[in-house]
Amino acid sequence: MVSQPMVDESSSRILDAASALIIDGGPAAANISAIAETAGVSRMTVYRKFPDRHAIIAALFNRELGGIVAQTMTLEAATQRERIAEIVVTSVSRINDHPLMQAVIRHEPEELTEWITGRLGATQRLARTVLHRLIVEGQSGSGDGSVREGNPDAMSLTLVLVAQTFVFAHQIGGTDAELRLLVKGYLS
Repeated sequence: MVSQPMVDESSSRILDAASALIIDGGPAAANISAIAETAGVSRMTVYRKFPDRHAIIAALFNRELGGIVAQTMTLEAATQRERIAEIVVTSVSRINDHPLMQAVIRHEPEELTEWITGRLGATQRLARTVLHRLIVEGQSGSGDGSVREGNPDAMSLTLVLVAQTFVFAHQIGGTDAELRLLVKGYLS
């Protein structure tokens, strides 16, 4: 089971406000003053909860996209390799359909550059941890043997990077069926 960090009521209101602002006008619309006003709290309350707007946006995406990763963990399949493929494909599809991701791509796609090239964020690290465990559970030493032997750290990172590409570039191509084939083939 994947757990998400607990967030208090005012933090949730702040994140909900940031979400509404981003969906309406992109990340630039989510400045501290607008977030505070929309959340019905003071700017000082916002700053007590989050050091800056980037921390708010990061926490928001971690909450929303991490929730998607957690939800897909309930998926089942005949083999562990097929389960991993379904989890990756379903996660990517749900992330692509999420209003926050659509808003960022529509309004400020350049915001995604750091997410793609700069570092692995908390959501990507969560996905990597989940995939690492699922890979180990599918390898012959500890699971059903449907996942090839190999370094689970490297394999999970590779799957996160592939999935990320299908998220960030989905408007130019790449179908669920192709991603499913790619993941299954990589794990074979």
